[in-house]
Amino acid sequence: MENIKVNKAARESSGFKRYVEKEKSILDSWNQNTSKSKMYNMDDIAKLQHTENFTEKSLIHIFEGDINRKGRAGGYHYDMIEGTSGSIIEGTKGPVLNDAGIYEAKVEVNGMPKKANVKKSTFFPDHMSPQEVVDAINEAYETREFDTNSRNKYEGISKNGMKITMYLDSDEKIISAFPNSK
Repeated sequence: MENIKVNKAARESSGFKRYVEKEKSILDSWNQNTSKSKMYNMDDIAKLQHTENFTEKSLIHIFEGDINRKGRAGGYHYDMIEGTSGSIIEGTKGPVLNDAGIYEAKVEVNGMPKKANVKKSTFFPDHMSPQEVVDAINEAYETREFDTNSRNKYEGISKNGMKITMYLDSDEKIISAFPNSK
C-alpha cells in the first residue's frame, strides 16, 4: 500500500496527470470533430466556388472517382460525399497519418478496384467540407513547385500546412490532386 502512495505522489509531482488530461482533451476534441462530420451530396459539388484552376473533369476525379480511357479506376480522394461512384474497400481504411487528419485506404470505382497505386490512396480529412478541400488545393497550387523527375507533377502546401500533390495539364490546370502524408 505504501508503494502505491509513493508512486501516486511521484506521478502527481511529475505533471503526468496534466499530460494525460491534455492528451485526453486532444483525443476528445478529435473524436468530437470527426463524429460531427457532415455527409455531403453531389449537389454540393456543383456549388463549389473558386474552381478556375481545375479542369472540367478533375473535380469528379478527386471527389467521386472515375474510369479512365484505358478502363482503369482512378481518383477518389475524399470520402464524405454520398452517392459517388467511388468507395473505400471495406476493411482497408487506415488510421489517421498526421495532425491534418489525412488517412489512406484502398479504393474502388463502380466496383472496379483502383490498381494505379499498389499501396493505398490518400484521403483529405473527413472533417473538411468539399469547399475546404478545393480551397486547400488552390492554396497548394499557389505555392506549387515542379517535380523535376516528372512530366507534370507538382507539390504545394496549403495554409494549414497540408502537403498536396497535383498533376497539371499543358494549360497548367489541375487534373488530379491528393494529400501527401509525408
